[in-house]
Amino acid sequence: PFTNGVCELQKLYLSPKAQGKGAGKKLMDTALEYASTYYEACYLETRRELTAAIGLYQRYGFSLLSEPLEGSEHSAMDAWYLKTFSS
Repeated sequence: PFTNGVCELQKLYLSPKAQGKGAGKKLMDTALEYASTYYEACYLETRRELTAAIGLYQRYGFSLLSEPLEGSEHSAMDAWYLKTFSS
């Protein structure tokens, strides 16, 4: 949980051997299915240079925010995304 109905996806890393085999998609599907059951939205923070990760987040409907959500403690990140689940 992050705050009032919003969860945070903090880590989604794959070893180089696991990349390109659909594991990231399976992990994201599982995480978002769970999150949509219990939360209204999912928030994540990343770095702009992680273009492959950003592409994945955008394909899953995450929208880029202009600033972090209030209460964020990840000062090293420079890109913030939010996905709202439909009711």
